[in-house]
Amino acid sequence: MTERTPDAYVELERQLETRTAELAEERAYQSAISDVLRIISESPSEIRPVFQAIAERAMTMCNALGAATTRFDGELVHLMGYTTSTDVPDKAVEALLRAYPMELGQAGLNTRAVRECATINV
Repeated sequence: MTERTPDAYVELERQLETRTAELAEERAYQSAISDVLRIISESPSEIRPVFQAIAERAMTMCNALGAATTRFDGELVHLMGYTTSTDVPDKAVEALLRAYPMELGQAGLNTRAVRECATINV
């Protein structure tokens, strides 16, 4: 039987902590997906609650101050869901709400995401 050194135990503990954190993140991801799928099944004809749930779960999972989801109808980008932490000033939320709908050519993270077909994380 091989004898373990203190350094080997430290390394094993580090690996265990890393794996535990990875599993917790995966569980949170699966829980968020499950929540969104549940909302889709509860309101199949209404998409706003789904977009709102996606924004809320994204904010939580990214540990962000806010999140927004948009929909492009072929002409305009529409705000479909948003959420913010209490640290975001009311004026910033009001400006967000006033900005939509947006033309695709307008400057903005959400219009850029649509143009580039990409997720943007700030």
